[in-house]
Amino acid sequence: MIKWFAEHPTAANLSMLTIILLGLIALPNLQRETFPAIDNDKVSIQVIYPGATSEEIEDAICRRIEDALENITDLDEMLCESSEGLGKATAVMNEGSSMTQFLDWAEEQRTSPAGFFPTISIGVRS
Repeated sequence: MIKWFAEHPTAANLSMLTIILLGLIALPNLQRETFPAIDNDKVSIQVIYPGATSEEIEDAICRRIEDALENITDLDEMLCESSEGLGKATAVMNEGSSMTQFLDWAEEQRTSPAGFFPTISIGVRS
């Protein structure tokens, strides 16, 4: 095929022109997104508990988060790590589920007068 195009330069140029024209015709129909929509399926919860050991964090924070998340529908997986003065929990939601219920629960816990956690930081990530 390369030999044939080398012997017929006009055919090679016409093929190149055809490919360029087809690309220009298809260009307006290409889907472009500056900021693509990303479905978030993980929620990270960090609780700061100054002066607490990792065992205290496990008892006071991780178990309370796990117990509270039992009632959340569409929860796929729950992971919790405890270290000195910090508890990190990650909740993985089922694919395609709405996070509204979980985020409402988290905001309620964060702003409750009972003070479910000393200091809570919630972030949604994909």
